Amino acid sequence: MIRQFGLIAVGIGLLAIAYVAGSVSIPPHVEAGPKPDIRIGQKTGYFNLARVLRESERARTNIIRLNVKRERMAANLIGLRAMHMDLQKSLQTTADPNAKHRISGDLLALTRLAEDTDRQCSKLLTEQAGSVITDLYKDLRIVTQELARERHLDAVLGYPGNPATEVLPEMEMILKAPAAHPFFLDPSVEFTDDIVRRLNEKFAADQPDE
Repeated sequence: MIRQFGLIAVGIGLLAIAYVAGSVSIPPHVEAGPKPDIRIGQKTGYFNLARVLRESERARTNIIRLNVKRERMAANLIGLRAMHMDLQKSLQTTADPNAKHRISGDLLALTRLAEDTDRQCSKLLTEQAGSVITDLYKDLRIVTQELARERHLDAVLGYPGNPATEVLPEMEMILKAPAAHPFFLDPSVEFTDDIVRRLNEKFAADQPDE
């Protein structure tokens, strides 16, 4: 069976974010306003890995190309199987022993060809899927490192789905994540849009000039 390329959501570790309430000194006869919450020492950022995979132009382009190749290979296999079925029908309907012997030999050769083609297709698609994953992973490392340096973060973590989702399959995926998952994220530590933008700018810059 030809393997279809898929990208697996990754579980992430969740680090605590500290909040402190700022103290306000009140001069005489001056009414105090509300005490603001002040975020200090923020060292961790997060991004929605599933959305990054969906919206990355490099990943989208490479997956489309891979699916086109997979469909073309699958069509070749379907053609071989159709030929195999035709030969089987001929073998069942012919009464000539010599013809039966010849058709049996053709069936055996076609069976081996289909099996070899299937294995070669699976191997090629697996290798190319691995290349797609490797390229995207390297890009993600580059842009998250750049973002972390710019924003003075110690870590930028990918999480596998939207914490505020109302979609049942995504809820199930989050609950099955093999590591801690944030069920709430403050927008100030959420960098999905920034990472998608950087990935797509990098992809556009890598394209040859027309």
